[in-house]
Amino acid sequence: MNSRERVMGAIERKKIDHCPIWESFWGTTFERWYEQGLPRDTDIGNHFCLDGTNGTYVDWSFQYPARVIEETDEYTISVSAENVKSKTMKKSASTLELSEYSIVTREDWEENKPRFVFNETRVNIAEAKKNHQNTKDLMVQLFMEPCLGFEKFKYCMGTEMLLVAIAEDPEWIKEMVEATERLAFDGLDYCLGAGIEYDIGYITEDMGFSNGPFFSPAFYREIIFPSHKRYCDYLHSKGMKAMLHSCGDNRKLLPLIVEAGFDILNPLEVKAGMDVIQIKKDYGDKLTLWGGIDVKTISGGDMEKLHDEIKEKVTFAKQGGGYIFGSDHSIPDNVPLEAYENMVKWGLEYGKYD
Repeated sequence: MNSRERVMGAIERKKIDHCPIWESFWGTTFERWYEQGLPRDTDIGNHFCLDGTNGTYVDWSFQYPARVIEETDEYTISVSAENVKSKTMKKSASTLELSEYSIVTREDWEENKPRFVFNETRVNIAEAKKNHQNTKDLMVQLFMEPCLGFEKFKYCMGTEMLLVAIAEDPEWIKEMVEATERLAFDGLDYCLGAGIEYDIGYITEDMGFSNGPFFSPAFYREIIFPSHKRYCDYLHSKGMKAMLHSCGDNRKLLPLIVEAGFDILNPLEVKAGMDVIQIKKDYGDKLTLWGGIDVKTISGGDMEKLHDEIKEKVTFAKQGGGYIFGSDHSIPDNVPLEAYENMVKWGLEYGKYD
């Protein structure tokens, strides 16, 4: 059974050999593992039994010229294609330190709005077609967009300014969300028109933090939900599944996420209260759940605790299909090689179907 058959089989609740394994890793994680003895010529996908995917990435920026302002041995200060200034540390995988945002006022949005429409430079269609042709029978085909509204503008405005705008001028936020929706539709149509066939449309939209959503369910229903639902409906009309990546505690939004039409939810962040077993009980017939294994446990060094967590969660979550094995976010560089190898071993053991 190849990766495409396994992943789509899990989503469609068909008979498969074992739960698919999807994972993302920090860039610095592999460097640490090489230091711990992993050969540098290792085929990562085969070694860790990962189910491969092929994604078409579309540029969702304002398309400003990106440039470096200052560079030292320790850090790089640059201006992104969103026209946002940031500082990146070279010797760690830390979060970007953002400053000098491109959107502070509604007038800034009006100035940038003409930049936020689809054009053919946003996707390398020749490369996308080649990759699709080479992988279409073996791997799940993803149409990738970082967001459909909220997430993009968090990085253009900063979370605090965005939340203030949500409270003071929700119609402005709705306008920006709908602009991303139009870009998403146009980008997908362009790629479909080029003959590329996709299995899943993947949206990154981090709507939660450690104690709940960034906004109320009422705000989500009124401002963001309509665009999400229209997009999910459109994906379904094209024979595609809709996947949502949303970090943090999204429990209050789950009924609306299901109503919008999302088929797959990731990453089920444990420290934010996202319990894969409870969510499986409540929504397992509607949502395929991807993730839910606590990174703190994976990196903590207690292999018995990791084994027991995987056994409990995977044994339950795989029932009836609809579960993809993985961490509750990504694998950071404090996870020892041995711990991740054990995680994969136990994921395969308890994720196996009779």
